[in-house]
Amino acid sequence: MPRKRIAIVVPGGVGNGFYSQGVPALVNLINGLSEQFEVTVYSLIEVSDTFRPENFKIKSVKTSRDQPVLWRMLSLCFIIWKDHKKQSYDLFHGIWAGPSGMLAVFLGKLLIRPSVVSLQGGETAAVEAIPYGHMLKPGKKRWLFRTLRAASQVTTLTEFQSEILRKYGFTKNIKVTPIGVDTQIFVPVEKEFGPSFNFLHVANLTEVKDQETLLRAFRRIKDSLDCHLRIAGADYMEGRIQKLCKELNLEDYVTFLGPVKNTDLPQHFGWAHALIHTSLYEAQGVVIVEAAACKVLIAGTRTGIISDLQNETVSVAPGDHQGLAEKVLNIASHQEQWEVVVQKAYQWATENDIRFTVNSFADIYNHHINS
Repeated sequence: MPRKRIAIVVPGGVGNGFYSQGVPALVNLINGLSEQFEVTVYSLIEVSDTFRPENFKIKSVKTSRDQPVLWRMLSLCFIIWKDHKKQSYDLFHGIWAGPSGMLAVFLGKLLIRPSVVSLQGGETAAVEAIPYGHMLKPGKKRWLFRTLRAASQVTTLTEFQSEILRKYGFTKNIKVTPIGVDTQIFVPVEKEFGPSFNFLHVANLTEVKDQETLLRAFRRIKDSLDCHLRIAGADYMEGRIQKLCKELNLEDYVTFLGPVKNTDLPQHFGWAHALIHTSLYEAQGVVIVEAAACKVLIAGTRTGIISDLQNETVSVAPGDHQGLAEKVLNIASHQEQWEVVVQKAYQWATENDIRFTVNSFADIYNHHINS
């Protein structure tokens, strides 16, 4: 029996970015789905010439990223329509609910096929301090809900996201489907519990990731604990975080690694006792799940998956550097409590691994294709 054909529409995140690794968690998901379905990915930005997908096909617009998004949507729509006429698709899946989600829903309606829209990032965000998020922009918010209402199925990464949609009156069935990690790659490494503690932060240096809170919390932790911090991620703040690090007299205790390949992250988790994640907003935060799978304590702000897993993490409200430092210092003085929290997070990560995620989306596809 031939495999069902799936068209996945993305704004990017596959075959581009640093090391052409895109968003590794998304690529892993698509690789897993391509074992069960015939998958073609369609990207609204051009894919790197060096990217070679393992089990799926990928096509992209050839226009510049600077071209208006509507033009790129029309160009990609024409490519997908031509492919569909040659051999029809059974379902359209838009990753992110912006242009890619809108395009998937439009094609589903036009070609009488089911469509799935998966919220991934700032669609449910409303961070006024930055400002950041679709919910702060009336036009984007209006189109977001139009897209979601027209989709056959909406998925979110966390209950945290779903609750935001419900607060805005969106009552359609939502499937919470977090992206799991490969627990054959992200594995625990035994390490001595203190007295020196290693802390890790993995995120690009941006305002929404709030590394200012990270460093201010770490300054308080360092005052009471022998410790070191590694920060992995590209700098999009023009050196402001490094400057703050110097102002806080932390230069000898903080290492900025820059961009790190996803395949190199396990060695950093093997070094770390705890991950500190201080975002003002997260849809999920896959790095948190990677840390959990490696039995690394998770300490951070109550957003995304940390909000869902409050019993499995150490958490505070976004921006609360003092509270975060106090909670980290408290648990660092209670090894048994530390190990209980770590074990709970590890159990969740192993039960909700990448295979679980792939099978969850496969169930969604099959349900709507066969309906």
